[in-house]
Amino acid sequence: MFLFSVRGGIIYTIESKNFGCFSMNLNPVASNLVIIWYLGLSLILTFVVVGLTVVLLKVNSRLEALTLQVEPLLQKADQALALTNEKLATIGDTTESLLAHGDAVAATVEAKTEVTSRLVQKTIHSPFVSVNALLAGVAAGAKALRARPSSSVLQSNKPQLSVMENPHHGE
Repeated sequence: MFLFSVRGGIIYTIESKNFGCFSMNLNPVASNLVIIWYLGLSLILTFVVVGLTVVLLKVNSRLEALTLQVEPLLQKADQALALTNEKLATIGDTTESLLAHGDAVAATVEAKTEVTSRLVQKTIHSPFVSVNALLAGVAAGAKALRARPSSSVLQSNKPQLSVMENPHHGE
């Protein structure tokens, strides 16, 4: 038997009868069987690799056929998505315009409400204040008249005519 050793790229052969704890004495029939076994196994593995290659080629052709069927669908989906994006952009622009218009209307309504409120206050509240001041003045005058003695009330030298006696009353 030969023991092979590789050192520095050179193969050395050493003849040995015994490799450690077992001996490598094979008869020619057994070594032929081992060679046949390895050749058979390598042929089987070669057929498996060829078979897998054929299967992969068939799968590849089937995938290419399916790709040809899917591509039109993807183009339609792309067109639909582009149309949807376009419509969404239009809707977004319209919405922004409506919101801006709504803000302008709200500001106008707020300003008009403020003006109307001031106008109502001047038109309704001011007359009430004036009437209230007039009534306060009349009340103060009446109180002042009541506080004076009745003899000091204006006395004129003219005789007092009643409303019935005055012919020009109401003209």
